Amino acid sequence: MSRTRKRTHHRKTLELECSAERKIEQEDFSMATSPTAPQPPEPPRSSHWVAIALLSLALIIVVSGITILLGLRFLSHNLNLSVHETGKGVDIKTPVGSFDVRKEVSEAQLGLPIYPGSERLHENGGATINFGLPERNNVRILAAKYSTSDPPAKVRDFYKQQLGNLVTKFTEKDNEGKMVFEIKKPKDQKIVAVKPREEGSEISLVRIIESRGETN
Repeated sequence: MSRTRKRTHHRKTLELECSAERKIEQEDFSMATSPTAPQPPEPPRSSHWVAIALLSLALIIVVSGITILLGLRFLSHNLNLSVHETGKGVDIKTPVGSFDVRKEVSEAQLGLPIYPGSERLHENGGATINFGLPERNNVRILAAKYSTSDPPAKVRDFYKQQLGNLVTKFTEKDNEGKMVFEIKKPKDQKIVAVKPREEGSEISLVRIIESRGETN
């Protein structure tokens, strides 16, 4: 009887072990076939960071502009600032430099031909601005605006003929819809911009000169 009991006990033990193994295999299979967990969202693409960087840059520019304006107001109240107004313009002298603005500008000063028959625009129609800073090149900016009833194409042909090979760059239409002639030389740049109007064209003549010493 003892042998029979031992055999019976051994058989039950084997059955329990087999049952446990089958249960483990079923659990492994169910885990293998279960759906995978959802993946976390992808991080923002580089374009998003570029947009953020551009926005930050724009904010920096705005803040810098406000800071400069506040700084100029502070200087005018706390530093020795000399302002002399005449019938032809304004002279301003500060401890860090000086500049003057002149309302009049001539064709000889511009160094550019004025379109025949055009009229000088009186409102913001022209000025000469001189900047003088210690240990820096002085800068003179001369600008004048004219209007004509002729179409932009006719004005373009005139300046192409007059300026000829002096033009270093010509833009048929820029972002503002203007035709632009550029003449660039070391420390001397000239620009002719032709903008269409309702009746005719608007012509802007600009010259920028860098020099040592007095700008007057």
